[in-house]
Amino acid sequence: MMTNTTVPPPQSTLSRIRQLGGILGLSVAALSLVLSGGGTPPAFGADETSQTDTPTNASTPATEDDAGTSSMTTRTPTVRQVDEERFEVATTARVDFMMNDKPDLENKTFTYSYICGADTGTVVTKGDRVPVQTTQTFPMGTKCTVTLDTTNIEIPHYRNSIPKPITLTIGPELLTVEMEIDYSLKGAGIALEVTATGVPMLDGRGYQFAYECTFNGETIVPNGWPPILEASANEGPAVSNLALPVGTVCTLTEDVDKGHVRSHTLEVNSPITLTLDTEGDHTLFLFKNVYTRDTGTFRIIKSSMGADTKKKLYTFNYTCGNETGQIITPGDGGPTGSKVYFPTGTECAVSEELSTAEIPGYTLTPAPPQTFTINDNGETPDLTFVNTYVKKSATPTPNTPDKPGATRPGSTKPGGTIASTGTDAGVFGALAVLMLIVGGALVLTRRNRH
Repeated sequence: MMTNTTVPPPQSTLSRIRQLGGILGLSVAALSLVLSGGGTPPAFGADETSQTDTPTNASTPATEDDAGTSSMTTRTPTVRQVDEERFEVATTARVDFMMNDKPDLENKTFTYSYICGADTGTVVTKGDRVPVQTTQTFPMGTKCTVTLDTTNIEIPHYRNSIPKPITLTIGPELLTVEMEIDYSLKGAGIALEVTATGVPMLDGRGYQFAYECTFNGETIVPNGWPPILEASANEGPAVSNLALPVGTVCTLTEDVDKGHVRSHTLEVNSPITLTLDTEGDHTLFLFKNVYTRDTGTFRIIKSSMGADTKKKLYTFNYTCGNETGQIITPGDGGPTGSKVYFPTGTECAVSEELSTAEIPGYTLTPAPPQTFTINDNGETPDLTFVNTYVKKSATPTPNTPDKPGATRPGSTKPGGTIASTGTDAGVFGALAVLMLIVGGALVLTRRNRH
C-alpha cells in the first residue's frame, strides 16, 4: 500500500516572519529588527521611531477643584499569551486628619468604569494601593479610558479630590493605572476671648484653658495637639490652630489657680461647652473673669478685773481707713463682731469710750487702744480689752481744832453761867416746867385730902 503524504509548500522568509510575529505579537518590522540583531523592539502601540525601556507615566497635575492624580505604569508579564491583555487599577487614598475612626480608607471601596473599544466594565479596588486586574482581556492596540465612579467616595465631614480619567493602549506589558484620592477635613475651629475686670493692669494677662472634644459621642484624641489653649485678657479673640470636624462638641475649662490675684476673689463663667457648627469658621468661647477685693472684719472681747461687769455695756470707737464707727459690747468676756467689712490691707485703730467704762465707787484703769491691719488669710482677729477696777475705801470726818475763846457745848461761860447751847437749853427748860406742874399737882392733892 502506498501512503500519500502531503508536504506543505515551502514558505517564504517573509511569511515565516509574519507567522512568528503573530505568535509573539510583534510587527514584521520589529521582528526583522530582532532577527537582524538591531535591538529591542518598541512596545506595541508606540511609535516605532521612538523606542524606550522606561515606564510610561501619564500623571495629570492636580488643580484646585481636582486635587487627585492619575498615572500609568507598566510591568513586564511572565510568559503568557499576548494576543490579548488586561490592565489593573490601584487606588491610594489619604486623609489629613486621622480621628479615632481614622476614617478607614484602606478598606473603603472605590469603583472605576472603563471603556475599551466596544467593551465596558468596572474594576473595584480598595484604598490600600493594591492593584486589581480587569476580568476581561483586550486585543493588542485597544484604547481604554478609565474613570472613577464618584457616587460613593464621599466621607462625612471631609472633602475629597477627584482624579481625572486616564486613557491607555493595551500592549504586551501589563499596565497599572494608579489613582490618588486625598481627603481633607471640613474643619471648624476654636476662638478664645477673655475679659477681666476688677483689678488695674489686667490687660494682656495670660490665662490657660484645658479642653476636651467629642465627636459622635467619642473623645477625640489627635496626636500633636497642644495640651492647653491660651488667651490674653482684654485683647480680643485668640484663634487656635485646631481643625475639628463640624459638629464636634468641645468643653473648655479655665485654670483658676493660674488666674489668681492676691487679696482678690476670682469669679469665672467656666467651664463653657459649645458645638463647632460652622465649616471654615471659628466658634467663640467668651470667658468673663471678675475680680473682687477680699474683705475682713474684727471682733472685740471685753472683760474686767476688780468688779462685776458682765451686764455692763461698753462702747468702742474704731477707725478703719476712711470709715469710722462704734461697737457696743457687754463686759462678759465674749466676742462681739463688727458688722462692717473692710478691704484686706486696711489699717484700723480701736479705743474704748471711757465715759461708758466708769463705775461709781471704783477707780478705773482702762485698757489701751489697739491698732491692726485687716489680713488676707481669711482670719478674723480678736481684740481683747481688759479694764481694772479698784473699789474706793470709806474716809472718816476729821476733828475741828478749838479756837481761842471758844466754848465747847456744856461748858461754863466765864462768870459761872452755862453757856447757851441751843437745843440743850430748851430741853432743860422743858424739864423745869414739867417739874413745876408735877409739884403743883402734888400740893393740890394734899389739900384736898385735908
